[in-house]
Amino acid sequence: MTRSLKATLPTLGTLTALSVGCAESPEASTPVPPPNIVLIQCDDLGWDDLGLHGNPLVDTPRLDALGRSSARFTDFTVNPVCAPSRATLLTGRHFLRTGVSHVHGGKDFLHLNERTLAEHFRAAGYATGMWGKWHSGVTEGYLPWQRGFDEAYMMRLYRHRATFGQLNGEDVEHDGWADTVMADYAIAFIRRHRDQPFFAYLPTMTPHSPHDAPEHWVDHYLEKGLSPELSRLWGMVSHLDEQIGRILDELEALGLSENTIVIFKSDNGPAIDGSTLSDEDRSLRKVSNLRGWKGDLYESGVRSPLFIRWPGKIAPREIERPTDLAELAPTLLDLAGITPVPGTPPMDGRSFRSLLQSVDKPDARLFFNYAHRGWLTSGPPYSLNGLPGEYRPLSRAERAALPFEEQSLSVRQGTHKLILNPNFRPEGAPPEIVLIDLATDPGETTDIGDLHPDIRDYLLAAMRAWWDQVREETHAFTAPTFHLRSGANTLPARAPSAVEGAVFNMVTSLRGWQQPGDRARYQLHAPSPGHATLTLRWRNDPPPGNRWILRIPETAASAETDGPTPVKLPLPSGPFLLEIELIETDGGNLPDLQAILLDFQPANP
Repeated sequence: MTRSLKATLPTLGTLTALSVGCAESPEASTPVPPPNIVLIQCDDLGWDDLGLHGNPLVDTPRLDALGRSSARFTDFTVNPVCAPSRATLLTGRHFLRTGVSHVHGGKDFLHLNERTLAEHFRAAGYATGMWGKWHSGVTEGYLPWQRGFDEAYMMRLYRHRATFGQLNGEDVEHDGWADTVMADYAIAFIRRHRDQPFFAYLPTMTPHSPHDAPEHWVDHYLEKGLSPELSRLWGMVSHLDEQIGRILDELEALGLSENTIVIFKSDNGPAIDGSTLSDEDRSLRKVSNLRGWKGDLYESGVRSPLFIRWPGKIAPREIERPTDLAELAPTLLDLAGITPVPGTPPMDGRSFRSLLQSVDKPDARLFFNYAHRGWLTSGPPYSLNGLPGEYRPLSRAERAALPFEEQSLSVRQGTHKLILNPNFRPEGAPPEIVLIDLATDPGETTDIGDLHPDIRDYLLAAMRAWWDQVREETHAFTAPTFHLRSGANTLPARAPSAVEGAVFNMVTSLRGWQQPGDRARYQLHAPSPGHATLTLRWRNDPPPGNRWILRIPETAASAETDGPTPVKLPLPSGPFLLEIELIETDGGNLPDLQAILLDFQPANP
């Protein structure tokens, strides 16, 4: 066993070469029209939240039927939380490579050098649409209609009823439920583009909290004797089931089902929702013996349903071979016969098209995963402040110094899974290394590392090599660069490239202004020279007696403000830094900085 394991040990070079160029080659077939793609992704839907997976209480008839008519994967791994999973799904690359390393605090911007599935499909002549939760960047250049989607409705998080957001940059409001509106947009899009290939991406917000569902569905579960909160959660799932049914019915009515690939998955495991779901609720929700929750590297945190339906092309059956989220993007491109656009960074995943069209085969590929210690449900209670330093931006030197032994990582090969620090690790505690054989221990209860030290050591070495490489990626753990457009720009204060002094970054704002010298820096990019009016937006206006200076180090331009008063600064062309520093204070608690409002006027419009 040791000899065969070492034969597949990857080098640092091969760890970066798992690209679509290495895709499993499909057998030659008669040319057919390009298939349409409908990709549905849930938000915090667990493996156990479907009737098809053995839950006797939840009603999901349309999804159950979709699963039975699909290739359905029993061992499909996603990332532990939402923004990372979205980055991997859209690019086929491990999320740390893409600039995404967290769910908030400015660490959830998909780097502009990345290429999305939508860009590949649009370059191949597809119409592309997206409606729902984006969570891959909220400023100029990062928005879905700028990342390959012809039409995109970016919903406000997490508004499940009376949804509102932006449709291709324009503010829109709706009276209906978010999933209904999402389905309405998708159906209208499919009707308009029925005569050309289309890529429709539906990242629903169901069943992410706060749990809210149509009254008749809540009553349906209350009548089963369930708690109001669990009734609302599964009411959301059943309502989504209805809306997905509407889309599938529309494909059938338009005669498009036979040439449409429908994919259904979740972005991570179920959220523990400790403040709303009781212990009994969570017990009822976990009908399998899978361990963990959203944020964990245990199976319930990272195992997702995956249904892939293509009538007449992909036979309905269960696929037990382990597969990984990074493989989905290259597989969809492969199924559609699409070559990635030039300049696409190497994908980590390989196409599993041949697996869809043949029997399972043993496979020795390695799948890596990462969890921030702040996500682990075995840690302290969740706080908007996070753990100390959780949202702090990292310099290149700090990134290079991130200790391997302090990370929470996993690697899969076949049925073996090695987890480094699966549980919350207090500062200074020794690392925890756990080897599991999921074939005999699906509940991940027993560490077999001492029984199989050769497997443990091999996987640990592969994990260390991968970590050493990925943390050195150009965009790993980096803060976003805000690209300015002419006119109004709203830059979230929660995304600095550096902080100094007592000020610290958190989920939605910059907090901790206390003393002169507290400062934050932001990376900006202007398309041309010009001038800008900048206004700092605070949670509450700072009291009198406090002053900040805003400066641009590249030009030495600066201006002072009492907090809410606008200032004007000349801006250079190209990349530059904006620095905000507290220079005078009369003490007391200063409010959180929420945003920088920047009105940019080019010198030569």
